[in-house]
Amino acid sequence: MGFTKLDETILRSSIMAEQPETFKVFIAILAATDPDSIARVSSTFLAGACYLDLETIDEAIKVLESPDPRSRSMAEDGRRIRRVDGGYLVINYQKYREHHYSRKHEATRKREYRKRKKEGTPLGHFGTGAGHSASASASASASELKGGLKGGKTEIPEIREKWNRFAEGHDLPKIHKIEAGSARERTVLARIHEGMDFEEILKAIHNQPFLFGDNDRGWLTTFDWIMKPANQAKILEGAYVKNRIGEAKDRAAENPLVGHKSQYGGRRPNAD
Repeated sequence: MGFTKLDETILRSSIMAEQPETFKVFIAILAATDPDSIARVSSTFLAGACYLDLETIDEAIKVLESPDPRSRSMAEDGRRIRRVDGGYLVINYQKYREHHYSRKHEATRKREYRKRKKEGTPLGHFGTGAGHSASASASASASELKGGLKGGKTEIPEIREKWNRFAEGHDLPKIHKIEAGSARERTVLARIHEGMDFEEILKAIHNQPFLFGDNDRGWLTTFDWIMKPANQAKILEGAYVKNRIGEAKDRAAENPLVGHKSQYGGRRPNAD
């Protein structure tokens, strides 16, 4: 599966001086590039993906395969791609994939979480083997968890601020504080340690007005409710998108804003 980091330095790259069609083809190749630096695509595929004719695709590929004296990169005289068996090798792919990672605690923690999830290794699990006892594993696991939770405390004020901003804009209950050592703090820290993407959750809630009170009970979601792992999974899966009242339920698939408070003159029914 292709995945490419788009580094901001592309804006200072000589690729920006190429024809729009060439740039478009290059971006399409980048998007299709696998971790081994190879985009397994053909010119025919690129023509369909880019909505360009084959002649234009071939010309763009010719430019991308040619030396570029204006390029900042010395690799292969500034060439951007090279034809290989199965597709095209993106010459500087590994360079930009491996560098410029954010060193912030949250970014580092999320990368580690994604790595362990991909490997199928539970968080905090170190396994046992020769010279590594179960008790040692448990001790290491506990130490890692403690360290992760301690580091996560720095994110709590930001999460609280984001929630209160979001809550104010959607008439949801704000939270006064997250006390140190409280059950609320422990719950939030656990979600942080699991790799919670709070911004993603808020975006998902925004598209599900059922959670704002657009339901037959006027029920409103709360900060503590969305901190429960089972509820976060439902939110991210869109479980509440179609649970609108009245005819809104039937039209939800066509318009995700159906049932929103704007449908009722600025106020939701039974919201108080």
